[in-house]
Amino acid sequence: TVYACAWSPDGSRIATASADKTVMIWDAATGALQATTNFAAKPAPEDMQVGLAWAGSTILSLSLRGELSYIDPANPAAPTKVVRGHNKQVNCLALGPSGIVVAASYDGLINRYQLGSVDSKRQEGKGHPNAVVDMAVVGDEVLTCGLDDTLRRTSLELMEAAPDALALGGQPLGMAVAPGGTTVVVATSKGLVVVQREGAGWKVAGQTAPSGWSATSVAVSASGEVAVGGDDSKVHLYTLSGAALSPGPALEAHPKPITKVAYSPDGKRLASTDAGKEVIVWDLAAKTPIVSPRTHTQHRHSRTESVFN
Repeated sequence: TVYACAWSPDGSRIATASADKTVMIWDAATGALQATTNFAAKPAPEDMQVGLAWAGSTILSLSLRGELSYIDPANPAAPTKVVRGHNKQVNCLALGPSGIVVAASYDGLINRYQLGSVDSKRQEGKGHPNAVVDMAVVGDEVLTCGLDDTLRRTSLELMEAAPDALALGGQPLGMAVAPGGTTVVVATSKGLVVVQREGAGWKVAGQTAPSGWSATSVAVSASGEVAVGGDDSKVHLYTLSGAALSPGPALEAHPKPITKVAYSPDGKRLASTDAGKEVIVWDLAAKTPIVSPRTHTQHRHSRTESVFN
């Protein structure tokens, strides 16, 4: 099946994109095949080319896996550049140094981008086989947790997945990195898991199972305080000491289960959102709301993420 075709600007040639995972260039007057572009040594169904445009001296082809390939008609054997995107729902983003952005999607695909550039790099190796729930850039690594109930790591520079996967013992719902970058707190369906660096990898160093409620989200402040959103409509505060989490007070004002929590950069305020579309900003010294819980209700559906500037 040919999915797309495009004329060259001078009308002398036609390019076609096909389910056979190629782009072909034809002589418009004679119908003769002039050149074929291949996209992989062992093409997969996702390499089918489904969109095409001939822009000046460049042919642009879009694959089923979401890759935009640049083809030079004068040297068309292989793409000269490939911009990698997602064709499934993007679940999370993480910022790295020097304008690096890492994105992960529902199918487990992880891409690294550079702000101000079309350059991108896709994760290689064995990653999550299904949805990535949350992620963070920690030093020279990208840490991700996914619906395979594991924490995995990927080299930020090479985008190569490490062969090991750390079992979390429950479905992750969010993760947060503590100051220093050697401790990560993961909220799971079974409780809170404290993960710490061990050599080149990571280990489970502690676990806490809440009583009477389940965690929905987690954040760690600049001072190391941990806020955990609960399905009981409360924000539960913890003190993190080493790998131990000690429970503190709970913040109560939301009418619906908490969806996300986020600390301000100075750690003095906390934003929490709930399934009823409400946002509360808390004064953590007074443990009282700064902003009325019914001020911000413009979203049509429950909030899935919140951050401070």
